Formats: sequence, structure tokens, C-alpha cells
Amino acid sequence: MACAQNKKEQIELLQFRTDSLSSLLIQERNSSNQRIQDLTTKVSTAESKIATLNVNMADLKKELARADQELQTIKKELGERSNEITQLNERIKLKSDSLSVMTSELKKLKTALSAYASLVKIKGEFVEWKTVKIGSQIWMGENLNIAIFRNGDKIPEAKTAEEWQKANDNKQPAWCYYNNDPKNGEKYGKLYNGYAVNDKRGLAPEGWRIPTDWDWQLLEAELGGYMEAGNKMMKTTGDAELHKGTNISGFDALPAGYRVNLFERVNEQASYWAKKTSREFNAVELGFTTYTDGVYKTIKEVVLSHGNYMPIVGFSVRLIREAGVE
Repeated sequence: MACAQNKKEQIELLQFRTDSLSSLLIQERNSSNQRIQDLTTKVSTAESKIATLNVNMADLKKELARADQELQTIKKELGERSNEITQLNERIKLKSDSLSVMTSELKKLKTALSAYASLVKIKGEFVEWKTVKIGSQIWMGENLNIAIFRNGDKIPEAKTAEEWQKANDNKQPAWCYYNNDPKNGEKYGKLYNGYAVNDKRGLAPEGWRIPTDWDWQLLEAELGGYMEAGNKMMKTTGDAELHKGTNISGFDALPAGYRVNLFERVNEQASYWAKKTSREFNAVELGFTTYTDGVYKTIKEVVLSHGNYMPIVGFSVRLIREAGVE
């Protein structure tokens, strides 16, 4: 009996173990099936993503192909543009060389014009004036010889002493020739009274002006001071024996004399008006100062001086170019 009981217990124990193992196997199988199902889902998702990537990759390859084609087109256009730029640079160089030649020629012409002549518009017509550049200044190279103001109004000629005095009494502008002789005008230009010089209508044509005393001082300083400037400005004419006028400045000052009522000092003195201001002198004079060298000869130095004069005086006029006008 005891032996049968033991076998029965062993069988029940074995059955219990078998049932437990079976249950465990079922759990493991279910778990494995779940993992397989999850993996299958992941694989399916991955395959879907790969498919999408493949599609995107195909599109990307097409885009890359189009971009490459555009790049090749751009490179071709750049090559063509490069050739065009090279040709353009060559043309620019040729133009630049031509421009340099033209600029050089223009500079030479401008220098020549500055050194000799300038076109001045008077009464609607261009007149050629002789000019001279001294330092930074450009001066007329001859005495003024016009009879109109800038606006075209006429400046009256005083042909007699009475007319000259009347113009002064009435504070009116006037001009005359030395000794009222037109032949002197051809040589010396006109003599103007102070009212003509300072008239608001402007004695100087456009681009020019009456010099101030400061302008004369700058010229004087440029030529070495009053003891040197006069000699360097006065033109040798043969009329003043043994004077030291060298005219190396090119100013071409001529001893045209002056008038008050009478005419005086032709061939001895050049007198020029300056613009009237409240503090400066209104005229300069280049006059011969005579001395003996102590041996044989009497020498005439040309001394430049500044002074103030009444408007009745008739002096020559030299104009100066407006600053900035070339």
C-alpha cells in the first residue's frame, strides 16, 4: 500500500511539473509571437521608410542632375562672359590709351592757352586776349581796351579835359586815350577813371575781375618784392633809355602814363587801378627811379609802389582771372 501511495504522489508531482512547464512554454510562445509581431511591424515600417527614401533619393538624383545641368550651363555662360570681359578690357585699354593721348594733348593745349591767350566773351562775341600765368595767378598780358561794361552798357569816352572833369563832377564812368589819340590806344590801351573801375555793372567781362591791392601784393611777392617786381614786369621798349626792365615775368607792363586833367609821364610810369576797398590801396605804380652808377651811366630802376588816388585820375587796367576759372 505504501508503495502504491508513493507512486501516485510521484505521478501527481510529475503531472504538476508537466503542467507548469507546459504553461511556461505557452507563455514563452506567446511572448515570442508578440516579439515576432513587433519585429514584423518594425520591419514593415523600415521597409516603408526605405521605399520612401528610395523615392526621395530618386527625386534627389533628378534634382542633382538638373542642378548639374544648370551648373554646366552657367559655366558655359561664364566662359562666354569671360571672353567678352577680356575683349572689353582690351577695348577699354585701347580707349584708355587714346584718352591718355587726348588728355596729354589737351593739357599741352591748355598750357599753351594759359601761357598766351584766352577767349573772352564781349558783347556776345569771343575775343582773344593775351594772358600770362605768374605763380598761381592768371593776368591779362595787355592793358584793357574795351568800352562796355559786362552787361553791354557803353562806357562814355571823354575826348576833352572838360568832358573828363564833367564825368568826375557827376561821378560817372569815363575812359580816354592818352592825349586823346587813338594810336596810343593801339599801344597802351585805354585809361579809365575810378568810377568806371568800381561801377557795379562790372568793367571786367565774365570770368575776370579787377584785382585788389592784395592781388598786386601777391604778384609783387611772387616776383621778389617791390624792388625786383617792377623790373621783372616792365617791358623794354627803347623809350626809356638804360632802364632795367627785363619783363622776365611776361607781364608786359608798358609806361602808358596817366591823366588827371593833363596827361603825364608816358614812357616813364605804368599805373594800374586796384579794386576799391575800405582798407587797401586802390592803385599800384611802376615808375622809373633814376640814379647814377658812380662811374659813367645813369640807371633807371623800376620800383613798384601802392597808393590811394581820387577817381578823377585816369589809370590803365589789368584784369585778373577769377579763381577756379581755367
